[in-house]
Amino acid sequence: MKKARKFIIPIVTILVALASFSGSLGLLNTQMLIGWLKPDTGVTWIWFAVAFALMCFLFVTTVVSGRCRGSEAFLRFVRVLLIGAFCVGIAWLAFLLSKNITEPKMSELLFLTVLLVVLAVFGVQYSLGSKRSAKQASSNSLRRSASGAGAIRYDYSSFFGSAILASLMIAAGLLTGYEVKSLLVIYSLTAIAFFLWRLTGWRGWLMVSAACIVAVLCCNIDDMHYSLKQLPYITALLWSVLALTLPLIDLYGRSENNL
Repeated sequence: MKKARKFIIPIVTILVALASFSGSLGLLNTQMLIGWLKPDTGVTWIWFAVAFALMCFLFVTTVVSGRCRGSEAFLRFVRVLLIGAFCVGIAWLAFLLSKNITEPKMSELLFLTVLLVVLAVFGVQYSLGSKRSAKQASSNSLRRSASGAGAIRYDYSSFFGSAILASLMIAAGLLTGYEVKSLLVIYSLTAIAFFLWRLTGWRGWLMVSAACIVAVLCCNIDDMHYSLKQLPYITALLWSVLALTLPLIDLYGRSENNL
């Protein structure tokens, strides 16, 4: 079952993404899903406060249980912030270069290329960080399971470090009136999935949330109509979503028996 979990969630998320872009989920769009959320309403602030409180509760209980350290989460926050800012800078550069592009197909290709670069950068830095943590844990312990335990701790610290970044982005967006509704929904979904997983012990909550998050993200990208003016925003959103969800996806396929 452990091996099967590693394949289930990628297959489900890919199918949801394909359905979103192909129009099979044409009845769904971000305007319909979260259009009633307005940055200047008290409901949105209350929603964010509840989601933030739940995330803080999860962070405290995870630290108390010994699954990660607060200092590790902060270091992951700094790392994801700096590399994410670099990716957003690439998106701004692409936007500036696009002013000389008049062909719609070329603009669409540039849009998708930047998003693929962001995916690649995040995947490489996350994989290298996980391997480094696993190797360090293995070198400091004689246990055969130490390597896996180090990777799991990296997942936990990365998730909560990314949650810090997402919390700051949502709060800043609500204060300035900027569009952060999609990130708020995804932030809430990850917190709820994590909570239900720890409460019930069923890892399937992580798969369900990942599929929902992919649907929201793909619908949001499709709503942008590949507008290069929106590229820096969608890059920041994509980076934040990857940072929040990939650690949970990684945890979905891991065993914590030896943690």
